[in-house]
Amino acid sequence: MKSLPILLALLVVAMRASAQDLTLPANAAMADGSLAQAMPALARAALEQYQNPDRDTYLQNRYRLQLAAGDLAGALTSFNAWRDQHTYGTGSSSRIRTIAIELYLRARARQSADHIALDAALESEFKQLFSTMSDREACDLEWALGTSPRVFEGLLKQVLARRTGSSLTLPEALTLVGIFDVTQAYQSLAPKIEALANAEDDRRYVVQEDVLIRGREPYRVCRRRCSRAPKRRRM
Repeated sequence: MKSLPILLALLVVAMRASAQDLTLPANAAMADGSLAQAMPALARAALEQYQNPDRDTYLQNRYRLQLAAGDLAGALTSFNAWRDQHTYGTGSSSRIRTIAIELYLRARARQSADHIALDAALESEFKQLFSTMSDREACDLEWALGTSPRVFEGLLKQVLARRTGSSLTLPEALTLVGIFDVTQAYQSLAPKIEALANAEDDRRYVVQEDVLIRGREPYRVCRRRCSRAPKRRRM
């Protein structure tokens, strides 16, 4: 399941925080928008309390809290500092877990700074991020970005269902904020990702329409522009 590594990572990071009580309305929910309205205040309150001597964990939680709080510039600064501590390789599980948040955060920051529509910002940031990737990495991350938002919506509902009142410990708040951020990222990406991925494939590959590979599903042969390395693209 694509979402499992993300959920496990969020839980591990959250457990490293010290426990302090925070509040969120007991009836806050996704469906009516009340959770989205309450989340910035929760994130700001958690930011005021949050400390961690482990710099990597601190930065990871900090950029998530800043994103939920609406501090886009601060979140991007914290994310870049966290990312600089990591070296991504082909198939990197860290990059797969964070690519949606990275793309969403960069797009939101660009939207705010340049006063443009989110769709335009997503397209610009997608092209910029993927232009630096190898074919294999781009393929892996396109696959990760194609995860249905319903997966994370289900996880968020599970986290909310475990609450027994309005009080939250700091680790509980960090888990909730992390799942909330990921859910919003995939919800925002879902309407655009297929078109963006196809455009990226068209930039990288030449599709041979006259060559069809038959199997459970039909594929067409794609060849790397300026290369003979083939790739299959589902019809």
